[in-house]
Formats: sequence, structure tokens, C-alpha cells
Amino acid sequence: MQEQNKDTRTEGESAKHKVSRRTIVAGAAWATPVVMIASASPALAATSGSGMACRVNEYFTTKGGGKFLNGSLFNLNLDAIAEVYGVDVLNTPLSGTPNVTKEPATGPTPGYTDRTDGVVDAWANPLNVGVLEALQVSLGGVTQPLGAILNIAETGVLNQYGLARENGLSRGFAGLVSNTGGVTLSDVQSAPAFGNINLKTVIANLAGPTLANLVEPLTALNLNIGAVGAQAEIDSCLTTQSRDYHIASADLTVGSDVLVNALDPVVGQGGAIDAVNNAVNGLTAEGGLLSDLVTNLVSALNVLNVGLVRVKADSATGTNVAVSIDLDPVRKLLADPLVTDALSLSLTDADKMLFLDLDALVGSLNEQAANTRVLPANAAVIDPLLSDISTFLNQLPDTVVAALQDAVNAATVKLDLKVALQYNQGILGGWTDAGAINILLDTTLGELMDGTAALKVTLNSDVPVVGPLLAAIVNPLLAGLAVTLNGLLATAGSAINDLLTPLISNVGTLLEGVAGPVLTDLLDPLLKGLLGGGSEPGLINLTVNVQEGAYDVAALKLSVLPSGGIDVVLAKAYAGENLAV
Repeated sequence: MQEQNKDTRTEGESAKHKVSRRTIVAGAAWATPVVMIASASPALAATSGSGMACRVNEYFTTKGGGKFLNGSLFNLNLDAIAEVYGVDVLNTPLSGTPNVTKEPATGPTPGYTDRTDGVVDAWANPLNVGVLEALQVSLGGVTQPLGAILNIAETGVLNQYGLARENGLSRGFAGLVSNTGGVTLSDVQSAPAFGNINLKTVIANLAGPTLANLVEPLTALNLNIGAVGAQAEIDSCLTTQSRDYHIASADLTVGSDVLVNALDPVVGQGGAIDAVNNAVNGLTAEGGLLSDLVTNLVSALNVLNVGLVRVKADSATGTNVAVSIDLDPVRKLLADPLVTDALSLSLTDADKMLFLDLDALVGSLNEQAANTRVLPANAAVIDPLLSDISTFLNQLPDTVVAALQDAVNAATVKLDLKVALQYNQGILGGWTDAGAINILLDTTLGELMDGTAALKVTLNSDVPVVGPLLAAIVNPLLAGLAVTLNGLLATAGSAINDLLTPLISNVGTLLEGVAGPVLTDLLDPLLKGLLGGGSEPGLINLTVNVQEGAYDVAALKLSVLPSGGIDVVLAKAYAGENLAV
């Protein structure tokens, strides 16, 4: 760590130690703990023994330490388990080596080691995540590893640090650090996450039947906690104290196939959108409306069979009729989640149907006053969240139907029909090929269905002598035939509209049935039950900037279920009380 973060004062020195807000050196080995503190309390009063400038040879009894996990997890008392001991440093003046104690006051010595990086009177006791997750807990009468419920991120180290010096300086730190010893808790992107708690398993096994039934439709319910840390520092010589905390993130992930199942009749294989797609593509198949249109157009040309001119039998060539529709925008609309500042609701991902950002939901988990309870939240916080989901689901039918109608209207229709004509040369040669009628159509299904599409009909004949004679006979007939041909086109368009309209409407009808089972039956009671805002107080209690005394600070306190569940304080640090002697 950079030199400015090291404290090199000797006993009795009064050089000022500067503390900058959330200063960080990422990637460096541990020297002093990460400084991420700001003045959160006034300078110490004189009655604490630190209200005077230090005199030469004045000493202090100092204390500093940290513990990442405090409280209880199911049947585990975290204050009595060696694997999660914190570090407590007590420095008694002139006693020699500072007294490094453990939690609790009795039991085996945790085996802390003095720092070897030149920082004196400082100790650390990193937690072994693997050992922690292997601890056995009883849940629903079944004993299983804690790791089955509490999944701690593999990246990073849970570190606990204490420093106490006779010159009046003490520090405590608890939090997540990277594998190389550095962390930037104010930079969410680079900070390793703490991990996640499997709330579905917890609630299903420890809650009453009502709540157990509430989470039964879920495939997952996880509380995810990002990097957390806290640091306290007191300099009794300079009469300064600072305490701070940081929570990189906290969010709730809800997995359920309720929404996916509700949408399957719409987006699933053979569903309502496939029905529209198949109907459009079937227009050109044998017996399809556009194929029948070609047959009817050829038949209508038989009116040209007069005297010296006739339509050549079986002469319709190049009768390419094609239709192309792009439904990807519609499918993307149903695949893209609803995203707001506080949530993401996926319509098609059962594993992560709902992602709820608690930091955004309550405004901020950081910069809060001491002992701020952010959960359970009140209706003013929860109701707008549910309102966003309700608005989205209730608008979904109209939104999707409009997009589907746009896709159908924009579908391209192309027709290139050539019908050969013959001219009777009489005794000179009988019937001979003399040209062709070309019928072209380049339009959209929308224009076809609303009757604004039109055919382009032309005579092509470059046979010498015969060509002009053919044109003189055929062109007047074609002019009179135009109304008939375009009438056939309009009839086909009307039939196509009658075919597709109920299929499109069916998509909207099916989507109208989604909001109820998803919002009313699942998310509304679930979120109010977990987070508050309803008649029940909420199962998740979350307090941030936890300060239980004058010298300590913790990032957060979390409890789930009123008893027998989770009741922990994460990342607790303290510095003081330091007393002049």
C-alpha cells in the first residue's frame, strides 16, 4: 500500500495523521487497513481522556478490532465459534506486546500473527470461507452445511483487523478485500461480492405454512449482498474520531416459472405468435390465399381469348409469389425485461424473473444516519414498485398486439406472373407464341389488407408485325380487365385480413390473462411479505450504519424471520475507548 497510508509515528509523537474519505489502493498487500472513513462523530470530549494535546511520554490504553460476522445463523451462535472469531487488540502502556484477545473471552487462542509489513501493533485474522461454509446447521430438522444456504463469493477474503498503540492511535476494520489485499468499496465494479442467502430454503423450512406456501411457486429466492466493510479510527492524541461503512450492493433475485408458463401459450412453440407466423407463410402454400389469387388471375385472363388471340394453355410461368414477415421485434419485445431504477422483470427467464435493487428501492444504503432501518419499508416505497410492474403487465397486451400488427402490416408481398399469349396466323402458320402478359405486385400485407395495393399489368411482345397487331387487340382488353384483376386482389386482401385479425387478437387475449397470476397472486403478496408495505411487517429486517456504542460501526444488520433464522451483523469494527494514563 502506498506510503501515505502507513502510520510511522512513534510513541508520544504528535504529527497529524490524515484520513481521507474512502482512500484506496487496489491490488496492494495489506499494510494498514483500507481507509474508507469519514468523520461520522464529533471530536472526543475531554472527559474521555483524550481532550488535550499530547505531552511527551504521555501514554494511552488503546483498543481496536473488527469482526465480520456477528450474531447467529440458525442454530449457530457466531460469537462462540472459533472459525468466525474476530480480532481484538488491547494495548496497555508499558506492558510490552499488546494483548491480542479473541471472541469470546474463553476458548482457544485464535492464533493471530503480528503484521510483517512494518506496521507495528497491528493484527489481522482473515476468515476461511471454506471452513465457514462447511459448518453444520440444522434447518427444518435436517443437518446440512451452511454453504447450502449461505453461498459466500469465492473471490476476495473476509478480513478482520485491529491496531492499538500506546500513543493514542487505534483502528478497527472488517470487510471484504480482494485476493491481493486491496479493495475499493466505493467502486462497486471492482469490489468482490459477499455472497447470497438462499431465502427460499430458509422460509420454506422455518416459516409457518402461509409463508411457506407463498414461496412454494418460486424456483429461487436469493438475497445477494455485495462487498461490505466498516472501519473505525480514533486518535486520542489529536482528539479525532471517524467511523464509516460501505455497502456496495444488496438485491433480491426471485426465480419463478409462473410468468414463463403464463406466456408459453403466446411465445412457446406452437403458440399464438407461431400461429400468426404460420398463417402468413401459409398464404403462398398450395391452397393458400395468395396461391389461389394467382389461379384466379390466370383464369381472368381467359377474357383475352378472342378471334386471333388466345392465352396459351398451361402457360403461366415464373409465377413467383412470396411473402416475408419479420416477427423478431415482437419476440424481442417479449424477451426484453422491464427495467427501472429499482427492478428488472424478465418475462422469459424463470431463473431471474425479478431482480430487485434494494439500494435503488430505498434511495441509498450508504450515507445513512446511524442505525437507519431501511427494511421493512413502508407502502410509499413498495407500492410504486408494484405499480411499475402492474402498469407494465397491464399495458403488455396492447403493446405486443400493436407490435405484432406492425410486423404483419410490414410483411412484404411480391408477385411476378407471366402468361404466354398466342396469335393465329391462319393459313400462314396457325397459332404461334407472340408475347406474354406480365402481372407484377410489390406491396405489403398492410396495403393488401386495406385495399390500397394495385397490380401492374403489361403486354410484352417484340414479334415483328405481329406485335403491333397483338397490342392493338390486347391493350384495350387489358384496360377493361384491370378492374376485374384488382378486384380479385382486393378480395384476397380482405380474406387475408379475416384470417389474420383473430389470430392477432388472440395474442392480446392471452396476454391479458398474465397480470393476475403474476402480480396479484405472486409478486404483490411476496414482496409485501418480504419487504413490508402491507399488513405484515416484512420478513427481512435491514439496518445500515449500525452503531451500538460510541466507538463501533458495522455495515449492516440483517434478520430474516423473527426467531430461529438469520440474525447477523456484517462487517463490524471498533476503535476505543482509549484512556490516557
